[in-house]
Amino acid sequence: MSATNRSGARQEGDFYKTPKWAIEAVWPEVYSFLNEKALVWTAKNGGEALWCLDPCAGDGSLLQAVVELAGKSEVPVQCSGIEIDRGRWEACEKLFPCFHANCLNLGDAAPSWGSENRKPHLIFTNPPFGQALPILQRAIAEVHPDGLVAFLLRLAFLESEERASFHDENPSDVHVLRRRPEFVQSIKCKGKKPSPATHHPGLNPGPVACGWSVVLPIEAETPRVCSNCGGPVSVTRSDSSAYAWFLYGKDIGGKWTILPGKPKAA
Repeated sequence: MSATNRSGARQEGDFYKTPKWAIEAVWPEVYSFLNEKALVWTAKNGGEALWCLDPCAGDGSLLQAVVELAGKSEVPVQCSGIEIDRGRWEACEKLFPCFHANCLNLGDAAPSWGSENRKPHLIFTNPPFGQALPILQRAIAEVHPDGLVAFLLRLAFLESEERASFHDENPSDVHVLRRRPEFVQSIKCKGKKPSPATHHPGLNPGPVACGWSVVLPIEAETPRVCSNCGGPVSVTRSDSSAYAWFLYGKDIGGKWTILPGKPKAA
């Protein structure tokens, strides 16, 4: 999920990989909540492992970060995902059990994210912003009674009449990222190219801006020069919106923090 980037282009499926540092930043808050609800104690003492579900799992990178952080915290964890895009689902399925479906409509084979006897302890995701509200409503309904829902959203999620009643009925803790995440890199040509030929004798408008631009995933190799004219390029990596982790669970609501820039796992 990401704000519209400066070039106006969008990533396919509105998929923007969550930076690992952003997951690390909120992990102490996640761990503290689950620990207070005795879910961590149960998992550490031979009980059921914590079940973390990402309903917008992408390639599974967020779940990989959770496994690493939980391991450092010595918390047994089981991860699974739901992903609508086939290519990303195949990548996630190589790492974790992952259901290939729209998380809002799993079909008759799996009508709910969990079961009557087993629900996710942690629903942790970075959803497409256009579908954030219905996915969040579903997550709150599907999570374990003592569990936690953690969504990475723009701060603008607090706005609009459409979401006002939801916020009134579902108070959250809001943990703001100290810096804007880098989801994609926007590359624009700074060079110029010869003007098109003119039929007016003596008129020479001179070179014009190339105009080439492209938006690539943040992890992709950055072009050194313009592929159209060979000129120099400018690269913008930070998103144009502020972001925060919105946390929902029993006894949660009203806490605001600015997360540290380089946190350590709990």
